[in-house]
Amino acid sequence: MDEDEIEADYPGGRDGLLPGEWFFKGPAGESFAVFATRIAVVLAEFVADAAAVKLVAAHGAVSRVIRGQFVRLGYGETLLLPVPQDGFYALEPGGSVRFIACSRIEM
Repeated sequence: MDEDEIEADYPGGRDGLLPGEWFFKGPAGESFAVFATRIAVVLAEFVADAAAVKLVAAHGAVSRVIRGQFVRLGYGETLLLPVPQDGFYALEPGGSVRFIACSRIEM
């Protein structure tokens, strides 16, 4: 659903929510706690196998939760993480996150 469809079907349903919070508040949606726990399990497996390089492609809400869990942010801090469309994030050994900008390729 796009923003107009959400507003039409659930008038005011996103009022007062943080960016991305709707994904965890929508009807029949998965809670943030359940989703974050699933992400944490996968991250633990990735960290345990630090020798192998992993690539994860994900939507903005998933990216926020991955990065939030990686650096152990709380709910509100996680939902406020940026989701730029011009690069990707590297999860670094030691628990830091680095944004890597990509230049636009004209075709």
